[in-house]
Amino acid sequence: MCKSYNQVRWLVGVFVIEKLAYVTVWLTFITSRSLSSVYELDMLAGIFYTIYGANDFIFMLFFSFVFLNQRQERWLGKTAQRDKWIFCLMAARAAA
Repeated sequence: MCKSYNQVRWLVGVFVIEKLAYVTVWLTFITSRSLSSVYELDMLAGIFYTIYGANDFIFMLFFSFVFLNQRQERWLGKTAQRDKWIFCLMAARAAA
């Protein structure tokens, strides 16, 4: 998909929705529970629960940018080559 992401625009849109779901669940979790007990039991788990939603939010913004940028480039008749490598790197990181 890395070399042809501009042909699968709606798949990028699915990534946006997926990340939105993760961020929503994270916000619900953070606002309804106290993480102090998690930090007492396991520091790394506490750090993970504190930051993983913020990381997904950043990737949601990135995929939103790519999704909207693809639409704009099609309207303007430009190629998507300039964003190809950035997308490949970010998509590999988000899938990990």
